[in-house]
Amino acid sequence: MIQGVTSYKINITQRNREVVKAESRWNQVFGHIFDDVFRKNGYEGFGIQQINYKKNQPVTIDIKTKLSDDEVGARELGQKIEKEVEGVLKTEAVKKWIENDSYAIGIYDIDDRKIN
Repeated sequence: MIQGVTSYKINITQRNREVVKAESRWNQVFGHIFDDVFRKNGYEGFGIQQINYKKNQPVTIDIKTKLSDDEVGARELGQKIEKEVEGVLKTEAVKKWIENDSYAIGIYDIDDRKIN
């Protein structure tokens, strides 16, 4: 060891190129959802749960809201958000990023309970 030089251990892991490309595509999709649904409609504090893409598995689009499950109109708003997200996913700009991947949309309340 050279005096004054600290040694570091680096762990390197290999990732499947196809999975990395798919994650990149879905990050584009999530960006469109964020801009075209959350920002446009003023849904403050709403977010998309980060996913780990798995080959041959549906991509989960889990949307976390600030709603409470027992809040009046929570289910209706959950359904409205789901329809808005579906609308974004059907646009030509976004369909090219989805390719042939299957996906499932889940809308969750502030306590992580599914409301749609």
